[in-house]
Amino acid sequence: MLMNPGNDTSFIRARLKKFAACMCAGLLGAAVLMPLQIQAQQPEEQEGYRLDSPSGTVTKDGDAVRYTFNDTLEDEDLFDDTKYEPVEPFYLREDGTRVPAEEAIQPEFSVTEDPRAEVTSTTTLPYSAVCRLVMIFMDEKGKEYEYVGSGFVIGNDTILTCGHCVYDIEHKYGWIQRMTIEPAVHDSFQPYGKYDSSDIDYISVDEKWLTTGSEQDDNALIVLEDNIAQKTGKMKLSTAGTRAGLAHLVGYPAQYQNRPAGALMVEDWGGDLSMNGRCLESSVYGSGGQSGSPFLDHQNNVIGTFAYTYVFQNRSGGPVMDAERISWISAHSSLTDAIFRLYNPNSGEHFYTGDAKEVKGLVQLGWNDEGVAWHSSEEKDAIPVYRLYNPNVGDHHYTTSLHEYDYLASIGWVREGECWQAVNKTDYRPVHRLYNPNAKVGAHHFTMDGVEAEYLADNGWKYEGTAFYVEE
Repeated sequence: MLMNPGNDTSFIRARLKKFAACMCAGLLGAAVLMPLQIQAQQPEEQEGYRLDSPSGTVTKDGDAVRYTFNDTLEDEDLFDDTKYEPVEPFYLREDGTRVPAEEAIQPEFSVTEDPRAEVTSTTTLPYSAVCRLVMIFMDEKGKEYEYVGSGFVIGNDTILTCGHCVYDIEHKYGWIQRMTIEPAVHDSFQPYGKYDSSDIDYISVDEKWLTTGSEQDDNALIVLEDNIAQKTGKMKLSTAGTRAGLAHLVGYPAQYQNRPAGALMVEDWGGDLSMNGRCLESSVYGSGGQSGSPFLDHQNNVIGTFAYTYVFQNRSGGPVMDAERISWISAHSSLTDAIFRLYNPNSGEHFYTGDAKEVKGLVQLGWNDEGVAWHSSEEKDAIPVYRLYNPNVGDHHYTTSLHEYDYLASIGWVREGECWQAVNKTDYRPVHRLYNPNAKVGAHHFTMDGVEAEYLADNGWKYEGTAFYVEE
């Protein structure tokens, strides 16, 4: 939700705090504290997103909508950091319904002190890949509104953020008019410079966000003309979800410890992870300006995006990173297609696929989704990796060797065709191949993790060398 910079909200906030205190006192006096059962309500269908914009061109792109800025934009000296307002996360009541934008309130967590910590060293991952976004929206009368939000680098030229950071539904501003991107900025220190609208190739927004306004579809990609990851590094995407155990939130709030934060990066950790539809929720603390910030696991992999928080509850949430979302990201950016790894706890087999629907179906059958194993190559000289299935024992095998592919087919394995492409270069990451002579199902294992390969080799598996090379 975008805060209206023209409204004085201090009185409303004071009343909200007093009401929260009364609620807490009443709950503490009860005999049993029951956990709240939260079910976010999806808003009704929107009237339809705007196809026009004075600053850009809108085109349909499959299940996304692409926005391209006009070439005439010059944003270098456009912004005044003393005037911006936060791009607010959406605020939800206990029943999951949104607080309307026209109420112009900024509910706060029921905490006495801000639990977040300032990040002072921003030039190492994951902090180096987190970006402050400064945006200008325009109302129907031509008045401009300046806001701050967050995003993070996930590909060589790709930044992930919230859909409501680039297309405003709450105030009906529509498409963003201007933008600057400042990776790892700290106060006036800009270690990797600043990007503006003229540096953006295009913005891609999930069409479901534009048509329904559902929190679980609140996604947008900012694709630059330059390789920003060469400077900042990039974050890996993970489908761990609630298995991550905690959520590490990093971003740029507009307010921090009762003072304007401006370009201060902050972080907080929260547990109590749960799913609400395709949204991941946690007790982590987030506020205005952090919309579009990453939820990270303990290995700094992205498990979700911060998009909303609850009124009077220490709880935040946003779109979870799952196979379907990663496939959407791959389809609308330069990220190569993700190959997912799954595990069958009953048979012991590991399975690899780039098909998000296949992942979803196997998880429903009891397989464990172990996230992104690697990415398929789009190089012109890439090598196909073939998949086979053994109908007698229910096992799968993967190989780049046509000789092995044909031989296994001749003794009863079923050819399943090409499943992804490997890199035809040995200077990329090797995928190790191991064989378990005692197993009938899952006899072969493939991993990019050298530590995992060494562990299995020390425990009876036969190391068979490098199966193929892949892009991370």
